[in-house]
Amino acid sequence: MAKTANPLFGAFDYTEVAKMFDPAKFDMEKLTAAFRMPGVDAQAMMDAQRKNIEAMTAANRITVEAAQAIARRQAEILRDNVKVAGDALNAITAAKTVEEKLAKQAEVAKSAYAKSVSDMRELGELGAKSSQEALDVLNARVSEGLEEIGAQIKKAA
Repeated sequence: MAKTANPLFGAFDYTEVAKMFDPAKFDMEKLTAAFRMPGVDAQAMMDAQRKNIEAMTAANRITVEAAQAIARRQAEILRDNVKVAGDALNAITAAKTVEEKLAKQAEVAKSAYAKSVSDMRELGELGAKSSQEALDVLNARVSEGLEEIGAQIKKAA
């Protein structure tokens, strides 16, 4: 096959690289040998990448579970609000005088506002907590990865 011109690498036969990734002939040893550098432990690098993927998966799981918990809580809040609104409407319509109706409306509005603020705070705290948990997982992996790099550098030296 013809070589393809590449401004950075000149003429390069990409078909040879493609052959390395042919599922029928895939050989990880051959692939790592092609990119082997002195003093670099390819197995340790692959293990580090596996750990990185595991950390990302764990962080994503935390995020998804938190999103589900927040959605469930929002549904509960909505159900509660519908019931409270119905009860408030009944209480307002049961009031005998205009003054009583206005007083009941003011009471309902004040209560609804306080409940909304409380619910929003709760949902925000749920989101912040899960974000912190996911970030803690990633931070732990970054720290571990930096230690692994340091160990590899010491080992190579």
